[in-house]
Amino acid sequence: MNVTVLCDRYEIRQPLNKKPGRYTYRAADRHTQESVIVTLLVFGDGLDWHEFDRFTQEANVFKTLSHPAIPPFQEAFEFDLSGVRGLAFVRTYIRGQTLAEHLAAGRIFSEAEATQIAKESLALLNYLHGQNPPIVHRNINPNNILLSARTGHITGKVFITDFSSVQTSIPVDGWTQRFVGIYDYTPPEQLSGYAVPASDLYSLGKTLVHLMTGQRSDHPFTQNVHTLVESAHNTSSDFKCWLRRLLEPRLNKRAKSSRKALQALRCCTQKEWKQLPSLENRFHHNMLLLGLGVVCLFQPVLAIYFFIHYMSLNCAGAVKILCVLYTPFAMIAALVASLFSTGTIMFLILVSSILLGYILTYVSLWVVVLQNFWILVSKMILRIKNHFVY
Repeated sequence: MNVTVLCDRYEIRQPLNKKPGRYTYRAADRHTQESVIVTLLVFGDGLDWHEFDRFTQEANVFKTLSHPAIPPFQEAFEFDLSGVRGLAFVRTYIRGQTLAEHLAAGRIFSEAEATQIAKESLALLNYLHGQNPPIVHRNINPNNILLSARTGHITGKVFITDFSSVQTSIPVDGWTQRFVGIYDYTPPEQLSGYAVPASDLYSLGKTLVHLMTGQRSDHPFTQNVHTLVESAHNTSSDFKCWLRRLLEPRLNKRAKSSRKALQALRCCTQKEWKQLPSLENRFHHNMLLLGLGVVCLFQPVLAIYFFIHYMSLNCAGAVKILCVLYTPFAMIAALVASLFSTGTIMFLILVSSILLGYILTYVSLWVVVLQNFWILVSKMILRIKNHFVY
């Protein structure tokens, strides 16, 4: 489509993208002398009405949403150029390059750069998924993530530039019945027409792996993605573990929300986070460890009381039995802690409780020994007194 000026205001400078009936240009606004992005939808016999729905949907997203990672919307209008009619919307031009352009130039992103991109992308996804109903992007990939020109920023600011595939309503039973997105970055459930907020996390994980390895995973079911994650050089084990959680092909095993994924990533970069697979149940696991710690702390005292009052044992016998039984109990508690621990502090509480339990046990034992020794000494003193008296 040959266009030079739209509405006597937008002077076309550079074509950026072209699809059947849809054109995207970089243009100059004659009123403000600033660069803008103009997207056109041309009516014609070959127009795909699905494309019409996607165009109007994207225009509405840009118009209604406001977020630092979404290029600002300016206006939408109808146009008629020599009998060629259609719709157009205009948004602010962001100077920079897409991640795909950086990869094409041979750039490999470091863990720090990938982490920053992940944090900013998750912040936007959290905003989208927090709408009512949630907005699922469904097409996160290097072509749709743009980095602004560097201005002291480690990588440049992150922007999401394409919203033509978003899901803005809750379909019946969750099924969209139409596949959208790029095959290489699409989660398994979306290939079947099912998209939820966690689907965007999978696509982001695939994008991050591509950034750090320079290799594009072409299998949608992650058979080789975990191998690619491990091949990322100079990447911490914590960050790799976090990535594997995003790339889990089973939806019920994947990170549940962008908010939780962002929280885990922040903990990961602060070196306070170790295991993400149990992240969703972290509070419950910590309470379990705290309960075990309390049991380990008071179990010796309760056991001695039980043995004395219900088994008719003397204090010395109770302590001896306790010493035999407490060791395997403590070993089992330590094993449970290693399986369910999600935080260093809670694990230390449990270990400390076990040690305190041991200390109480042996203190009780020595109290019994000293008590018996004192009884023996008292008897000897009594015998000596009786000997001199009589």
